[in-house]
Amino acid sequence: MPNLNIVHPLVGGKNVGIQYLRAICAVIVYLSHYVKAVDWNPVNDFRLMRWSFIVDGSIAVAIFFVLSGFFYCNTKSFSVERYFNGIQRKVLHIYPAHIIILLFGMLFANCHLEWNVSCFTEWGNKFWNYPIMMSDFLKSASCLFIKDAENQINPSAWYLEYEVWLFLIMPLIIGVINKVGWKYSWGLLALGLFALFTNQPMYSLIYLVAVCCIGTLARYITQKNELKFLQNKIVLVIWICIAVFLLAHVYWGAGKIYMFFRGIGAAMIVIVFWKYNFDEIKKVKWLEFLGNISFEFYIVQHIALLAFRPLFVNPIIYFVSTLTFTVVVAWWLISIYQQRL
Repeated sequence: MPNLNIVHPLVGGKNVGIQYLRAICAVIVYLSHYVKAVDWNPVNDFRLMRWSFIVDGSIAVAIFFVLSGFFYCNTKSFSVERYFNGIQRKVLHIYPAHIIILLFGMLFANCHLEWNVSCFTEWGNKFWNYPIMMSDFLKSASCLFIKDAENQINPSAWYLEYEVWLFLIMPLIIGVINKVGWKYSWGLLALGLFALFTNQPMYSLIYLVAVCCIGTLARYITQKNELKFLQNKIVLVIWICIAVFLLAHVYWGAGKIYMFFRGIGAAMIVIVFWKYNFDEIKKVKWLEFLGNISFEFYIVQHIALLAFRPLFVNPIIYFVSTLTFTVVVAWWLISIYQQRL
């Protein structure tokens, strides 16, 4: 993989731009759930605006899946040993924190605490309304049985179920591409086109595999090309505007066939954050911090929003308390993970 480190700075072995992007996407997911859950006039008015796409969690999740594909890309020949080593690394990263948060959620859900339902939307009130059984916990903990979010202890855990399937499937796809040669990498786009023209819904496995493949192709492009034109601020702005339009154009009426274009827009955003030289601007430490805990932040935030409903005083206090709780617990979880390493 030649020339990977020429234009993007690395801190602690991690790309700074990608850490920023992870942080932004994690915060967008939290804001998306907050905006959907709270019944407050300013928030209700904002939900009706076209510009509400700036807190559309599905856009952020599309970027997360493209990022997954981006980092699955490699030029090594497939081997069974490498495949299972990769699965082991993913399992050790995903499952411990996921299971801890599920146990916390199961405890609070089964306390059957009362909350003022008038403070929340219909969507915000529809979770944790039935007893959580051990079978429910085991299904959620497995991350293999894809089901509706409202039936889960942690509604955001649907993402992990697809992520597990992706780390089982994507190395095999990359292995095939490496075997036949990357000159046939257009096949990754063909998979995305299949998802588009068959109207595969978002949150279906075939669509998410397709988006993940687009991310892999984006990484291959960055390996083969310097893309120095992205350092030109005018070109950069045009590139980002096009990417944002592709990500959000459903807000201007695009029916059910926007998914593939959203994947392309997400890939363009990932390429920008990977290639742009952030040495030219002052580093944002809190964004780096959030980027480092972005996975843990993601799996905690919805549990926090649900668990704090009985303590609701007003929308601002609810926002500050749930966000603070999410950051603190996410930091604690990643501290445990780093200690294990």
